[in-house]
Amino acid sequence: MKKKPLLIAFCAPKQTGKTTTARAISAGRAAKILSFASPLKDFAAMIFSEEYMNEKKELPDPRTGMSYRDFAVHTGDVWRGLNRNVFIDILNASREDLNVRYCGLDAVVIDDLRYANEAQYVKDQGGIIIQLNRGGVQYKMDHATERPIDPNFVDYFCSVNDAEALVEQLIEEFRVVEEQS
Repeated sequence: MKKKPLLIAFCAPKQTGKTTTARAISAGRAAKILSFASPLKDFAAMIFSEEYMNEKKELPDPRTGMSYRDFAVHTGDVWRGLNRNVFIDILNASREDLNVRYCGLDAVVIDDLRYANEAQYVKDQGGIIIQLNRGGVQYKMDHATERPIDPNFVDYFCSVNDAEALVEQLIEEFRVVEEQS
């Protein structure tokens, strides 16, 4: 029987390197990166250029007069106002059963955990939450997406520089536990 993947979710202030860290971890490993905000990014891709969704995401796109980040924050608020769990529900629907669809992978990494209900979802799935930090990068506290989650949800606090080694250790420990069960 194929093993189920370890579920890992990163939380951290914006510009800490959550996605960059997730990409580094998945490179050369049997891992899949998921994002709660994928539906929002897919929607925004119809409006914003790739450049303004990535390296210039803080700057106003000349075509819209707003930054991708502002658009994502405000659109996410509207969607959450209609259904508090909208991003969890979509992630669940799109990935079917985590243990079936990603069976055989070492890990599934969620690169954008920002809310308590998302943290509870990860915990309910048996996942691990890692709060990343990078020197000088702090939460701005200007929006709900820019506030730390309750530290009681967090399993590990680590520097982005140490995250890859930590995840490698966690995957190995998870494999041993899976083999023993």
